[in-house]
Amino acid sequence: MDYIIIPDEVDETQAKVEECYTKRTNMILFTGGTGLLSRNVTPEALKPILDRKIPGIEEAI
Repeated sequence: MDYIIIPDEVDETQAKVEECYTKRTNMILFTGGTGLLSRNVTPEALKPILDRKIPGIEEAI
């Protein structure tokens, strides 16, 4: 449906998820911002707004 690049910022990441939610998007995949550097904030941005976490999905992907 959509392929975009967004800055590794908590507010912008959460805003994109909310936008997808309002469009009734079934799945969102994030492929960056998950490293160990202090600028990699994707997990922290997503954690408070996740409905469900699938155990082991990160390792499988």
